[in-house]
Amino acid sequence: MLHRGAGHLFLRNDARNPVLCTRFRRVVAHGHRAGLETRSFMGFIAIRRDLPGTPDAVFDTLIRPSTWEHWFSLHRDFVVPPPDRLSVGSTIIADVLMLGMADRVEWTVEALEPPRRVVLTGHGEAGIGCIFTYHLQPSSLGTTLTVDGLFTRAGMTRSLADALRKHGREHLDRTVSQLAAMASAPCE
Repeated sequence: MLHRGAGHLFLRNDARNPVLCTRFRRVVAHGHRAGLETRSFMGFIAIRRDLPGTPDAVFDTLIRPSTWEHWFSLHRDFVVPPPDRLSVGSTIIADVLMLGMADRVEWTVEALEPPRRVVLTGHGEAGIGCIFTYHLQPSSLGTTLTVDGLFTRAGMTRSLADALRKHGREHLDRTVSQLAAMASAPCE
């Protein structure tokens, strides 16, 4: 069933929305290729928002890890210095904070299509896997950004899955708002 709220879209096994179901299937397919255990699906979140700044500026902000501390709300610190710019296959190890708990996540860039799409997969030490796909399209305001997020973990309880979805939506909303401010600012 599709649920709407605060600009977010949520999917719960409902084929009545073919566009969202297609996006969900693509995210799951990327997860399989990246080794994510998608049979233990626990949450799919998405947001779509118009941002100031061109798709090139937003894309550049996404692929520069030095900007992450300013917009990526889960991010706390890099374990080892990241590359200046991401490329397909780049791996970054970072400390994150989710549900008030610290975790170390290994992020891998699965796909880059300048300036249209960025796909990041993450594997945390706590057993949670995720995949984030950032879709960018030119719009009258600058860029329409759609972010899809999938979280998985084997043996997840329903209450923990619900908490992760709620917390994930809050982080995704904050992330996109901060990304909008970052992408519209002049480059460093």
